[in-house]
Amino acid sequence: MTNKISMRMHRADGRWVNLVDLLGLVPDNDHSWSFLDFEGVGGKGPRGESILEFEELIEDSRAGYVLSWTELVRFAGQLKQIINCRLVAARAVADLERVSAEAGGDTEAEVVVEAFDSTTWEVQATDPELVRRFSGFAAADRVG
Repeated sequence: MTNKISMRMHRADGRWVNLVDLLGLVPDNDHSWSFLDFEGVGGKGPRGESILEFEELIEDSRAGYVLSWTELVRFAGQLKQIINCRLVAARAVADLERVSAEAGGDTEAEVVVEAFDSTTWEVQATDPELVRRFSGFAAADRVG
C-alpha cells in the first residue's frame, strides 16, 4: 500500500477533523478494524473501559484492539481528541496479526488511518474509490 494522503487535523476554517469525520468517508463494511496504537482523550473505551485501560489493552494484544465497524463508529463518535493513533482494517483478524507483526508493514491492510501529535492525519486505502474520497476531503482544506 502506498500513496499516503496527509491532512491537517486543524483546518484553515478553524474546524477540527476528528476520526469520526474520516470514518464518515468509509462505507459500511465487514472488515476487522484494530487500533495498534492509541493516545487520546474524552469518553470511554469501545467496550466501556477507561481510555487508559483501552490503551493498555492495545499494548497487550498481538492484533491490537479489534473492533467491528459498528463498534468503531460508535467509539469514534464520542471521542474528544486523538493525539496519536494507528488504526488498520483488514479482511480478517489473522491479517491484522500480520499487519501488527510487520514493522510498519501494511500489505494485509485494506485501510490505514494514523494520527500524529494532534496535528496531522495520514490515511491509505486499497480501494480506489476510498482513496478518491480521502483525497477530495484533504484537498477541500487546501482550496478553502
